[in-house]
Amino acid sequence: MEKISNSSLSSVSDTLDISKPGTRLSEENENLIRKLESSYQVSNKQESDISATRFYALALDNLKLLIDVQTSCELLDDNVIYTIPQVSEWLRGVVNVRGNVVPIIDLENIVTGKKQTPNKKSKIIIINLENAPFGVFLNQLPKIITFDSNTELSDFSKLPLSIQPFVRFAYLHDKEIWAAIDFQKFIQSKTS
Repeated sequence: MEKISNSSLSSVSDTLDISKPGTRLSEENENLIRKLESSYQVSNKQESDISATRFYALALDNLKLLIDVQTSCELLDDNVIYTIPQVSEWLRGVVNVRGNVVPIIDLENIVTGKKQTPNKKSKIIIINLENAPFGVFLNQLPKIITFDSNTELSDFSKLPLSIQPFVRFAYLHDKEIWAAIDFQKFIQSKTS
C-alpha cells in the first residue's frame, strides 16, 4: 500500500486519471477536495500570529529578555573578546564574526550596574537587528518559550527602571517577568 504524504494531499485531484470512465469527479467532490487542501495550508497571517508569541528567552543573572524567533541570532563558542581602552564598562570589547567587527555588550552591567562575569561555559549570542549586530554574554543557553496572550503584562513597574522606557511588551512565565525591549533605542540611549 502506498503511503500518502502531506505534499501529495495538495495534488489529489491531479493524480486521478479523469479520462477513464467512472473516475470523473463530480463538482461537489472537487469542492470538498479544495476545502481539504486549503485546511492544510497555513496563511501568512496565521504564521505571523503563531510566531508572535514564540521567543528566544535569554536568562541573564537578574534579567529575563525575549527576542523574536525570526530575529537572526548566532551562538559563539569562542569567547575571545578584544577589549577597547577607555570605553564604558558595559562595552566589553569586540569579536570578529566572519570578518565583521561586532561589539559585545554587558547588558547586566547596564541594567543593574553589576559587571557580568563570564566563565568557561559562557557563550556569546550575536543578535542581528536590522543589520546592526551586537553580542551579549550568556551563562545559560537560550531556550524557546511560547506565551499565551493572557499572560501578557501591561504594568512594567517591576522591571528595572533603566529598561522600562524601552519595553515593547512583557509576559509572565513561571513567576518570572520576561521582557522584549527595543535594543537599538536602548543601546543608543547609553551612547548619547
